[in-house]
Amino acid sequence: MEPNGDPARGEPPTRPRLPGRRAEPGPDRTTCPDASRGPGTRASDAEVLGLCAAAERAVPGGAPPLAPDLLLAAAQLGWRVQAGAAARERVVALAAPPAGSECEPRRIATLALAQPVRQAALVAAQLGRFRTERVSDTEDLWMLGTAAHAVGEPVLAADCIDRAETLLRDQGRPGPPPYALVARAQALLDLGDWHRAARTTEEIRRLAADDPEHSEHPECVADALTVGAQAAALGGDTAAALRLTDRAGSLRAEGPSAVAATRARLVRAIAACSDGRYDDAYALLRALFPEEGGIVPDPNGPQPRSPHRYGFDLNPPAPDGGSGCRESFGAIGFLAEAAVALDRRGEAAAVVASLTRRTAGSPASLLRVQLRYAAAVLADDVEAETLFRRALADNLARWPWPRARAEFAYGSWLRTQRRTAEACPLLRSARLGFERIGARPWAERAAEELRKAGGSPRRPG
Repeated sequence: MEPNGDPARGEPPTRPRLPGRRAEPGPDRTTCPDASRGPGTRASDAEVLGLCAAAERAVPGGAPPLAPDLLLAAAQLGWRVQAGAAARERVVALAAPPAGSECEPRRIATLALAQPVRQAALVAAQLGRFRTERVSDTEDLWMLGTAAHAVGEPVLAADCIDRAETLLRDQGRPGPPPYALVARAQALLDLGDWHRAARTTEEIRRLAADDPEHSEHPECVADALTVGAQAAALGGDTAAALRLTDRAGSLRAEGPSAVAATRARLVRAIAACSDGRYDDAYALLRALFPEEGGIVPDPNGPQPRSPHRYGFDLNPPAPDGGSGCRESFGAIGFLAEAAVALDRRGEAAAVVASLTRRTAGSPASLLRVQLRYAAAVLADDVEAETLFRRALADNLARWPWPRARAEFAYGSWLRTQRRTAEACPLLRSARLGFERIGARPWAERAAEELRKAGGSPRRPG
């Protein structure tokens, strides 16, 4: 290796250590950032830019070439640390295909991780070229699943990783790597298949126990614990949710990454919603949308600090269309629910409207489902029915959690309008949906609304 980080003459290029890949260590990052770090550049951004610089210098003679792996590593790092716009733009500039050309799965994943909102339309178009049931390369399926999850397509993410697992099992090979399983667990959580999500997190922990030396495992196990914590919070076991969140934080040797901190905030906010502590929930959730409502901190400058009893800052870095913005998708509906409970509809509606404008170019299904639900919940009585009908007009056959929430909210609104004959079927369906997926607090609320509407809280038959 030369002093600048390039391979020496005749030396084969080494591959970086990437999730799911047991390879030799890549270029020493202390040699990569050199000219990448200018005045005011954050250390984490410098690392991303350093990997980009190494990708530009990489000798394309390896098998396969090193540069695509370095760019993927840069995108993955940028996602984890919520890198600034300039660093992520550099990744995209190097990874973007020529206009009109097709991308291979690794490049699709790189673009999705680097700019999950801005590149969502391009990524969705590229993902649309693949028929999941016809893809036979398991690594391609992992990449496609990762890309789908990154841009907010949980159904496709779960399908890709499920197919990879089936192929590997049929071949008698080990299952998908932990990072792919984390993406599947998170996708299943968004959809409402929490029982499968729980089984997936257990599989991640088993893989980590079988291979404790692999460098990615502590981070993946921490992510799995966070998924479990969110499921516990949604199920009403808030003590377990907070305990699992703390355990996840203790596994991260260098402290929680920016995206891990965002997920921890969301878990604690859901726990507060589950307990009916809507003031705490709203404070936590509102902080996940710093660019909405004029809060635009300088991503390269010192971040404002707001100490809170939960032990973390309430002012995370501005999402700027990166992983922070993508990770906030799951918070939109909870923000709306907390705002209604606190009679803060106007403020939350402004946040939702601003986010809608900023993400207008993204076709992500998760974003659309969440925004439509929030808009209906926050609407006045003149517009509410139209918006509830629009929210339920989506094909939610594989989205039992969002469907039950929309039915519950619409049924509750109909009850307040004294339209109890219309409200009862929706409330009954919502209660059954919540019970099936394990959302105990919401099932109890639906049963109470059903009682108020004059319907029987018991199951028919």
